[in-house]
Amino acid sequence: MNLSAIFTVVNVVTLNIWGLPPIPGSDLAPHRTERVDRICSVLREQASDPKGWDIVLLQEAWVTRDRKKLANCGYSFVVDRDIPFALVDSGLMILSRYEIEPESIARRNFSVGGDLAGIFADGEILARKAGLIAKVLHPKVGPVWVANTHLIAVYDRAPDPDRYFSERQEQISEYLAWIQETVDRNPVIIGGDFNFGRGSRQWDWLKEKLPTFVQAPDADEFCTFQPEGSSEYLTRYDISK
Repeated sequence: MNLSAIFTVVNVVTLNIWGLPPIPGSDLAPHRTERVDRICSVLREQASDPKGWDIVLLQEAWVTRDRKKLANCGYSFVVDRDIPFALVDSGLMILSRYEIEPESIARRNFSVGGDLAGIFADGEILARKAGLIAKVLHPKVGPVWVANTHLIAVYDRAPDPDRYFSERQEQISEYLAWIQETVDRNPVIIGGDFNFGRGSRQWDWLKEKLPTFVQAPDADEFCTFQPEGSSEYLTRYDISK
């Protein structure tokens, strides 16, 4: 049975683009420009395909010229609440082929982040971790809330493995509480780079916190998680009405 003939499918992809800003004498994100160009090429293909990605959630889009490029890769509606020319802000973007209600767009900066002692080891204190949300006006499904975030990373190094566990827990707690305060009774898609995956304590906590939410079909197949260092998520979210 072809379910797409019965249900309306909304295809959502979330991707950490690894767009660390350039620092003289250090190449923190090799081939960043080439990778962004390739991502834009794929975005144009998807945006022009009626069966392609409807909504794209981006993380680590920290460089101003990259953000401008990504905002002009075929998607008609873009949410970008970062401060222009800031060295490092949230790095979050939402791209949509469908109209976004301007009044619905909001951003929430998290109250906790990296610490000063780790500024040279991980630089987390420089990034402004946040959540981004908007209401997409789908022509068939109706209004759909879409939220994007990038939580603090895992640094599994002795003698303090996952030193930012408590900060990440606070961030995801603030993210979910803020979403619940913001949205109405319309469907909600929650995505982003959580920096934790299936089998972790925080994944189990998330399932308990959101008992009525359902993981996207095939999410495990498309999700890549690297416990040491960075993580990237490429997940498709399908919702039906």
